[in-house]
Amino acid sequence: MTTENRQKLSPERVLGVAALLAILVCWYLGMTRENASIEPYLNQLVPTAEHFEKLGESGFAAYHEAPSTKLLAYVMQSEADGYGGPLRTLVGVSPEGAIIDLVIVKDRETPSYLQRVLKSTLVSQIIGAHHDDPLQVGEDIDGVSGATYSCNAIVLAAQRAVRANAAENLSLTVIEEAPPQIVFGIRELILIALYIAAFIGLKTNGKAKILVRWGTMLLGLLALGFVFNSPLTLALVSSLLLGHVPDVRTHLYSYLLLGGIVVMLLASKKKLYCDWFCPFGAAQECVYVLGQKRISPPAGLINAANWARCAFVLACILIALLLRHPGVTSYELFTALFTIRGNAIQFVLLVLVLLTAYVIRRPWCRFLCPHPAIADFLLMIRRWTLESWRTHSKR
Repeated sequence: MTTENRQKLSPERVLGVAALLAILVCWYLGMTRENASIEPYLNQLVPTAEHFEKLGESGFAAYHEAPSTKLLAYVMQSEADGYGGPLRTLVGVSPEGAIIDLVIVKDRETPSYLQRVLKSTLVSQIIGAHHDDPLQVGEDIDGVSGATYSCNAIVLAAQRAVRANAAENLSLTVIEEAPPQIVFGIRELILIALYIAAFIGLKTNGKAKILVRWGTMLLGLLALGFVFNSPLTLALVSSLLLGHVPDVRTHLYSYLLLGGIVVMLLASKKKLYCDWFCPFGAAQECVYVLGQKRISPPAGLINAANWARCAFVLACILIALLLRHPGVTSYELFTALFTIRGNAIQFVLLVLVLLTAYVIRRPWCRFLCPHPAIADFLLMIRRWTLESWRTHSKR
């Protein structure tokens, strides 16, 4: 067997191809089971209704008794882009055109973030709004810190529903929805500055490199972590695999974050985000600096942990694809640290990670974080592509 054939049949390549095939199969299986009936949600939204009559493609009329004797409400389907993908709602509208309630039929948000939004006053602030009322998170509606995308999606979906109802069922003149504005602010500026500083830091040596790296890490910890709570998540990666391509005008930060990571990774083979300004990685490194004792895990343990992590991350992605819900398998501990919110398991794991970080440098990054595993997979694809190109160029 030639060297070229042995490379083609290497365990790494076989496992990589198997992973790609598994992703494709789970994506297809998830797509075939995605559409669910909305009938239970209709009764949940208007529990006193005894009869629902279909109106057009996306609406219903709810009646107190059949056949069609007393109109209780209109129910309109609508959706908007959240963090992980389309968020679909059913919105109850009174016969006079005011929102009376809202339920979420389908979403791809991270569950902990969405629950925070639903437990807040966001939905109650929407109730009573008419088609011509301004509904803007941060101006007319109080949002939830750290869950901006979910808040915006719920409010926009409600606004689209009440406007569609006014136009289709009440024959009212409705102002056309304004095109979304480009969201570019201090968060995006800081992210760009971090990329530039980290890239410059890569080109330096000695103390200058150390100072630049600590500067980017501390800025990432404070800004991307505690202030904006906007680190890279596994949910974002799974969402892209599901085919969700959000509007760049409203999700510019996500494009800058993930696009910059991939471009720098493929161009330089450096995990710039992980090593230079990941907020959770910076938090661990700060704890490590405070420690007095250093432990270096044996190479065999590190290698075994890397393979175990790859298998676990792949399983998380496959489950997300099967369920068509990227948020359910995100297991990062960012929320527990940066917003002091989470369940008991998350806080216990967070404490264990930080205690371990006192003696082992970046234990979460080295053994558990999904992003290095995904980066290694992309680098493997890059290497295969280059090898194939070189092989064909020689022929």
